[in-house]
Amino acid sequence: MSPARADDPPMWRRLLRVLAVVLVFVAVGPPVGGLVFMPAVALAALGSEAEMSSMLIITAFGLIYAVPFSYFIGALPAALTGCFVGVWLAFYGRMTLLPALATGAGAGFVMASLSDRELLFSATGPIDRQALPIMASCLVATVVCWLIVRGWYFSQPVVIRRAA
Repeated sequence: MSPARADDPPMWRRLLRVLAVVLVFVAVGPPVGGLVFMPAVALAALGSEAEMSSMLIITAFGLIYAVPFSYFIGALPAALTGCFVGVWLAFYGRMTLLPALATGAGAGFVMASLSDRELLFSATGPIDRQALPIMASCLVATVVCWLIVRGWYFSQPVVIRRAA
């Protein structure tokens, strides 16, 4: 039987770290996603006709209305994404940018799928105009939250095995 390292944190500290990461994702993720979603939807709807002044007005509108209401839509996905990132940081060590991007893209894909958006080109028409803003808002929110918590990792726990 190999002994555990002296500096190896106990399980309760690792679980508290997961909880702290989840709380950061729930507190920060939905407002960031709401701030990204509003101008992205406006840009998708207006296309090349978008003017800077109208985008600023839409962003201001998003600050007033979308950010408070973003918790109703984004709290659960943020908590689940934060739980995944928290478990990674607490039990597997440092998370680099690529897994964080993949996590955000996966969360965006799941949210867009659950929103009944057309995600692929099909015979009925092109991608739904709101699918990409949904995915972009999840991706940006995940990366922003990851930037906050990326240093909150523990080293991988030592696995104690019995000699056979």
